[in-house]
Amino acid sequence: MIITEQTPNPDSLKFKSEEVISDIGSEEFQKKDINKIKNPFIKELLSFNGVELVLLAKNFLSVKKENATSWDTLKPMVISHMNDYFEKNKNPILKKSEKTTVKSQESGEVIEQIKEVLDSKIRPAVARDGGDIKFKSFE
Repeated sequence: MIITEQTPNPDSLKFKSEEVISDIGSEEFQKKDINKIKNPFIKELLSFNGVELVLLAKNFLSVKKENATSWDTLKPMVISHMNDYFEKNKNPILKKSEKTTVKSQESGEVIEQIKEVLDSKIRPAVARDGGDIKFKSFE
C-alpha cells in the first residue's frame, strides 16, 4: 500500500511504502542524468512527463515535479508504477549489490578538490596552531 504525504515544497510529494525501497540509503536522481541511469524503475519514473527529480530512501520515495504539471495527473501514475514494481519484485528498487549512482565521474574531481583544500587551507592552519595533520612516529 502506497501512502502519499505532503512536503513543504508544493512541487514535491512523498510516497511512503510498507516495502523497502532502498537498501543503500538515500539516493537522488535527476532527469538531466537519465541517460546515465541504469535502473529501469528510476529511468521510467523520470521519463514521466513533468517529473524533474526522484529521491529514494528506505521506505519512501519523493518526486519533484515541474511547476506546470498537476499532481492530479502525476500522483496516480507514480503510485501505479510503484505498485506494479512491487507486485512483480520482492527486492528493493535500489539493492546493496547494485551501484546505480551517476557520481563516478564526478567523485574523482571531488576527491581532488577535497585534497587541495586540506593541503592548501586546513594543514597550514593546523600547523600555525602548533600541530600538524601528518603522523609522526616516536621512539
